Amino acid sequence: MKLKTNDWLTISRVIIVPIMLGCFYANDLFIHKIGMVLFMLACTTDFLDGYYARFFKTETKFGTILDPLADKWMSLASLILLVHLNQIDNITIWAIYIILFREIAIMGLRSFEPNIAKTSSSQLGKIKATILSIGIFLSIVSMIYGYQELILFANGCIILASILAVISGTNYFICAYKLLNDTEES
Repeated sequence: MKLKTNDWLTISRVIIVPIMLGCFYANDLFIHKIGMVLFMLACTTDFLDGYYARFFKTETKFGTILDPLADKWMSLASLILLVHLNQIDNITIWAIYIILFREIAIMGLRSFEPNIAKTSSSQLGKIKATILSIGIFLSIVSMIYGYQELILFANGCIILASILAVISGTNYFICAYKLLNDTEES
């Protein structure tokens, strides 16, 4: 199997995430800034791999499997990091639980029925991911630079992402239900 450029972008995201996480455990502000840049780089590869695969029609089975895992790895690991570093308030942590449940449920559904993976992510799911990434990024900026006024906006983004996660997750399960019922009736 020959890997395509979009596959390498996804692989790079998988590699970047643990390095980024490690940066935030260093006791050095400059290293924290490197972690912030790595998060932005990971978000960029998330956009570019999908764009590249669609534009150049180079989608692969490998990328179809790894890309959603890399996306969840990036966002969930970053959220857990923010919780661990006490950057999330008690209300926003419930939003994170909702996002975590939604992601696990969808991955479980995909592993149960492979054809469900063909149900492409909705525009709403992509908006959710973008808002979540903005919220995580703003939390990181607030942590590094001490901009406490950003925390409210960052938490608001994460809460909004959790609401969109419920809506897009519900839509995903409805599509999956229809797909499973169509399969059973055939």
